[in-house]
Amino acid sequence: MATPVEQSRDLLDVEPPQRTVVVHDGRTPVYRDSWFVVHTGTDTPAALLCLQTDENEWDGLWTFDPARVDAVESVAATL
Repeated sequence: MATPVEQSRDLLDVEPPQRTVVVHDGRTPVYRDSWFVVHTGTDTPAALLCLQTDENEWDGLWTFDPARVDAVESVAATL
């Protein structure tokens, strides 16, 4: 019987799934005072949008609504 270490080595031989990552960078105040993560790669799209309210303080919102996820992604692409 394989030890846990041997079993984990077998996992390392598995090719990781291909991921598409898009990085947006901007210099506008709106861009600098917010951050976001958008995930559209599965049946459950998701977005996290955070706005800076004070120094080192942020308010955030998660959404799993496909229309809102698309809206966050569209706005992020234009910043």
